[in-house]
Amino acid sequence: MKLLSLHRITLLTLLILLPGLSAWGQVDEFDKRIKSKSSELESIRAEIKSISQKLSHTQRTEKDAISNLNSLDRQISLIKQLKRELVRERELKQKQISLLQATISANQEKMALLRRRYATRVVNVYKMGAREDWQLVMSAADLSQAFQRMYYLKALHQAEANLLDQIHRTLKDTDAAKAKLELRLAQVAASLEEEASTEKQLLRSQTEKARELKRIRRDASSLKQELQQKKDAANELEKIIAGLEQEKKRRLAELARRRGTSERQAATKFANMKGKLPWPAQGKVTAKFGLQRNTRLKTVMDNPGIDIAAGKGTPVKVVMDGIVVAITWIPGFGNTLIVDHGGGFYSVYAHVDDVRISANDYVVSGETIANVSNSGSYDGHKLHFEIWADNNKLNPQEWLRR
Repeated sequence: MKLLSLHRITLLTLLILLPGLSAWGQVDEFDKRIKSKSSELESIRAEIKSISQKLSHTQRTEKDAISNLNSLDRQISLIKQLKRELVRERELKQKQISLLQATISANQEKMALLRRRYATRVVNVYKMGAREDWQLVMSAADLSQAFQRMYYLKALHQAEANLLDQIHRTLKDTDAAKAKLELRLAQVAASLEEEASTEKQLLRSQTEKARELKRIRRDASSLKQELQQKKDAANELEKIIAGLEQEKKRRLAELARRRGTSERQAATKFANMKGKLPWPAQGKVTAKFGLQRNTRLKTVMDNPGIDIAAGKGTPVKVVMDGIVVAITWIPGFGNTLIVDHGGGFYSVYAHVDDVRISANDYVVSGETIANVSNSGSYDGHKLHFEIWADNNKLNPQEWLRR
């Protein structure tokens, strides 16, 4: 009976310890995510600094409104992205601190349990001497059983000592990690204060952008540069789409898995949606697909998609489920998102802000992926939307619901 009782106690101790060990795995996972997020922040800060230096130099030596506007536009986008990433990093650290606090509380309970058990054992040893364990050995039916019981008792004492030592070390490590995270959280708070001051820089940049836009509207040469930049943006997007074709087989397999269909069915899903796709944003079409005439400059330009004028912050929704294959910034288009829908079909969303997705994310039809903005736009808030089939541009209005 005594041996059985000790066996139960050992199992109970091990079961109590396991949740704490599991929590440490979660803590390590948070550490990896925080480290990755911190690296992203440093990259964004470095690019903001580089653009600020470029703007300072450009404004001293040039009168190129388009060049200044591009730099200001990119700077505005990066500052907003920095703010979002800082908040996400802080939330990660807060969750990790909560997890560590819970781990500490659990470990303190384990420590109290073991101390009570050891206290009871010490009292029993004091009252009965060392006879209790030896009586268990001596009451064995034969020598073989006696040796088995001696081995078990030794292992039991060693296991208890190891468990106690492990909890001591766990508490020490947890306290150290908690202190480290609290320091990091304080650093994030300081970063947010610094970023709040950057809000003033953001406002200055937006004011300067509005001033440059006025110059462009008055200056015919700037308008010509604007048109050329739109052509360059379309060419850049075409190169990106062409590059994406190399990986489309792998993404098609992933889409088929997500949709629970065969690859053949996944490849034909978009093609069957002509005239049935939901609109990516609520607004008015101000520029249609195809050739568009600029009455002021008396030139003709090919629009690879449609432009939908909408209020600032209007939700931008993906038209069908797919995999996010690109989140980039293109002069003339600003923040640009590309989603692969399988079968060589892609949808493109430009002039957006407050991006809510990441590269390689799987998004569902109607999911809000960003907001309408004037990022990369010279004529107000709008969404530039395109549909591609392999390397061919399609008229989006033929695919959207009428």
